[in-house]
Parts: sequence; C-alpha cells; structure tokens
Amino acid sequence: MTAWAQSLIRISNYEVETLQKRLAEIAERRAALVYNPTKVEAETLRASVTTHAQRAGWGEPLFYETTVDDLGDGVTREALEAGATSVLVAGGDGTVRAVSEAMV
Repeated sequence: MTAWAQSLIRISNYEVETLQKRLAEIAERRAALVYNPTKVEAETLRASVTTHAQRAGWGEPLFYETTVDDLGDGVTREALEAGATSVLVAGGDGTVRAVSEAMV
C-alpha cells in the first residue's frame, strides 16, 4: 500500500472516530418539558417535542406537569436529576419563573 493510501486510511479512521464520538454525544442529549397543563394543549405539545427529539437523534424526552403545589421548580430539579440536558418550559409567567429559578 502506498504512503498516500495509508494517509487516506488514517484520515478516514479519524473521521469515523470523530463522527462516532459526535453521535454518542447527541444520543446522550435528552430534553425535558415542564409545562402547565392549564395553559397548553398537552397532547399536541408532547407529540411535537417527541417528534423533534427523534428527528434530532436525541433520547426520549421527559415530561413533567406543574401543579398547584409545584409551579415547576420541583419537577425541574427532578428532570435534571433524571438526566435531562435541556429543559423546555411551556406555560405562563409563573411556570417560566419557577423553572428558571430551579435551573440556577
């Protein structure tokens, strides 16, 4: 095998390894949606998040509804502990604020 061919193989192996690492990183990404069920159409929103996560190659998303007793801060901490790498929020001002405060 020529030196030129060996160089191409090394480059190709490097590219394959780099791509494999990148795919592994993407597969580890997982979104969580924290939402106020009184402010959104939950079924439609959940389906949309699931579709976009699949298309992006992310893991199965996590879903958390807020309640009167938990405006979003508690379930946001649960989502992060469960491995969410991104947290999406849908609701009103109170939901957004509670989730944001829990992320700090």
